[in-house]
Amino acid sequence: MGVAGLTREGLFHLESLALRREFTPVAAAGHEPRNVAGLGGCQQLSMAELVEVQIDLAIIATLPEIRIQTAREFLSHGTSVLIEAGIEARERESLEACLQLAIEKELFCGIWQPELSEPDFLAAKSVAASEATGAVRSARLIQHGLASGMSSRESVNSSVQKDLTTRTAISVIRQRLAQLLQLIEEPVSRIHSTVRGSEMTASTMLVEFESGATGLIDVDLAATTAIDTGWVLQTRQGGYHAGRQSLKEADGEVYELPVLAKPDDPYTRLAWLLRSDTSVRLEHSRRTVRDELKVADLMATPPG
Repeated sequence: MGVAGLTREGLFHLESLALRREFTPVAAAGHEPRNVAGLGGCQQLSMAELVEVQIDLAIIATLPEIRIQTAREFLSHGTSVLIEAGIEARERESLEACLQLAIEKELFCGIWQPELSEPDFLAAKSVAASEATGAVRSARLIQHGLASGMSSRESVNSSVQKDLTTRTAISVIRQRLAQLLQLIEEPVSRIHSTVRGSEMTASTMLVEFESGATGLIDVDLAATTAIDTGWVLQTRQGGYHAGRQSLKEADGEVYELPVLAKPDDPYTRLAWLLRSDTSVRLEHSRRTVRDELKVADLMATPPG
């Protein structure tokens, strides 16, 4: 495997791949000056050199503005790609062209979606899909404080914390929106969004669905008090919060049960996909590209 882009996302992938038996990172490339020799013994090459290397998969973690162009270069040379999320709505045609090229060459062209493997989301999704609890009427999530929005890729003590906070806020909003669209799989009728703070570190999004269901995402990474509710669902016959589902019986009594969601690791899933039949890989490519473009379209909705 190879990593294109030595951004913080690219370095995260390199460090993760070096610790796993099912992957062998052989080379990385990027415009950022980094020393990657200690990460599984992989080589640091120029982007032009990496494109020519015979690898099974290239993880595209470049800066967002050149992400699709870079992916297309690898696909043109017969290499499957996994693209970091963050595609903008104006790039729809370019991403769809990448997908079409991958289909023609029978290559993998997926979007990286680690947020869909988070335990709280998986538990909430199992409740949302349950016939016992009924359809989701509302879903909400509040995430305040920088620490609550940090992934293992990032450090609160970073010297570039101000810039990181802004970028992370946008990333968190996108990730939670991607999760919401999986929890309520219905057409969106309207979206309201507000951006707060001079550095755009906070945002609230209210999503209305055609069925009447609503979704609320409230992110404020500059808040001094950390609040992380996880997903809170209200369904027709119960709900979900913090790993527990509530069920309302016919006599009106409500009881709670723990939710035991099956663990999911995005790298394990990736390894399985790469071993799967071409039809499975192509279907995953289509689905993740479709999901990414749906999120991009909603993120492009003007605040109001």
